[in-house]
Amino acid sequence: MLVIDDEAPIVSLLGDVLRPVGYNVIQAVGAEQALRAIEGAEIHLVIAELNLIGIQAIRRAVRAPFLWLSEYADGESCAANVLGKPFQIAELHRKVAQALTARSSGPNVD
Repeated sequence: MLVIDDEAPIVSLLGDVLRPVGYNVIQAVGAEQALRAIEGAEIHLVIAELNLIGIQAIRRAVRAPFLWLSEYADGESCAANVLGKPFQIAELHRKVAQALTARSSGPNVD
């Protein structure tokens, strides 16, 4: 799993919350750092700031679902692949599980 945001505390928080429940988390502050970090890695999910500068390069480089972080999202009324900032830890876990389940049960596009 790749976690990208332009705010280091958000990246650290996500890693601190997701690692203890068994997720392998690659953390990056910004798209440039993310591109270097994912070289050769198998990514199953990307959690990224919706308005991150350079995110298009990540979208081209990674074939995985995205869970978008947005300070403009409205909690429970968000789309399934959007998580509002600030977020509740339980909501993060739920949306990550949904995204990974949808990925594994979706059509094979390879």
